[in-house]
Amino acid sequence: MNANLQHASIWFRLTWAIAPLLAIAAGCGVFIHGLYRDTPYFAVQAVAQDFISLTVVLPTVAISAFLARRGSHRAELVWLGALAYLVYSYVIDAFVVRFNSMFLVYVALLGCSLYGLIGGLATASLVSVKASFTERTPVRTVSTFLAVLAVLFYALWLRETVPALLSGAVPPSVPRRGLAVNTVNSPTCSLFTVPRRWGA
Repeated sequence: MNANLQHASIWFRLTWAIAPLLAIAAGCGVFIHGLYRDTPYFAVQAVAQDFISLTVVLPTVAISAFLARRGSHRAELVWLGALAYLVYSYVIDAFVVRFNSMFLVYVALLGCSLYGLIGGLATASLVSVKASFTERTPVRTVSTFLAVLAVLFYALWLRETVPALLSGAVPPSVPRRGLAVNTVNSPTCSLFTVPRRWGA
């Protein structure tokens, strides 16, 4: 095991805390009716996200951590991506979702995912990751896809935000969610969409 991988393995171990916490939080969101005390419009989105977290993200983060700890740099990238998703998701759950019985689980998930992401990025060997890809890796295709996705997200969200700003009104999605501002669009645009475009 090289030095970088040895240092990174410390952060991979956080997956053993993240996996059961995610199973509890997402599982309760999917199977416990009435867990979310938010507006129906917001609650149905939260349950849908819990379903994705339970069926897709949970096995992804567990399997990728296992493979990354065995030396797969591609799996390490997948693991970091899964952690980024969890940070994004549980920032919303910890700070926006109305208080419910899973609150402390949300906070623990946010902390473990955030520290894992920071530690994983700090100890990742960019040279080794780059060397694990070949000339046949569709870098340009993936970058173009992410750039197009970023533009589409911006277009979708600014379509209601800009007219609201110009008219002095509130975007329609805000009262439907029962919130002061659109707390889904804000972190996505500020934290994740711009880096997607840089990746292109």
